[in-house]
Amino acid sequence: MATDSDQLQAPLSESREAGYETSGVSIKGLAIFLVCLVVAGALIHLGSWVLIKAMVSHDEHEDRSSSALTDAQYVDGFNRSHGSDVTPAGLPLPPPPRLQPTPGQDPQNNPAADLEQMYEKEDAVFSRMGWKIDKESHKQFGIPRSVISQVIQDESARQTRNAANEKGSGKP
Repeated sequence: MATDSDQLQAPLSESREAGYETSGVSIKGLAIFLVCLVVAGALIHLGSWVLIKAMVSHDEHEDRSSSALTDAQYVDGFNRSHGSDVTPAGLPLPPPPRLQPTPGQDPQNNPAADLEQMYEKEDAVFSRMGWKIDKESHKQFGIPRSVISQVIQDESARQTRNAANEKGSGKP
């Protein structure tokens, strides 16, 4: 700890009588601390920058197109590693399950055909219930009057029961 002799000027006698701290701050110690703080900050920032640059470089090196069917780099690498001369269309398919259709392959997972099958199944269910379906748009339909009447009767009966229950229980 600094002594009175390390100060630029001696403490006042009033300060000593009041019991104040009479030692001063060491300028040399403060300067060393600030230099160490700046050097540590610079090293941390430099290390972070180098680490981020290395990660970005690694990701750019490993980055490929989302489809192996159109990635020339992948096709070239496949040909070199397997000693073949495969075109993008001749690449082996990814392992199942194949959730999206592959052009030129089995049409079982064709979204348009799947949608058409779904519409046919829905239309069959609604037709069995008596609904009238527009076969072209699959959006316009007619609800049978018997279904509407039944819903109205059920709702009226429910409201009547609730009103009777409220009267019987004495609720206002």
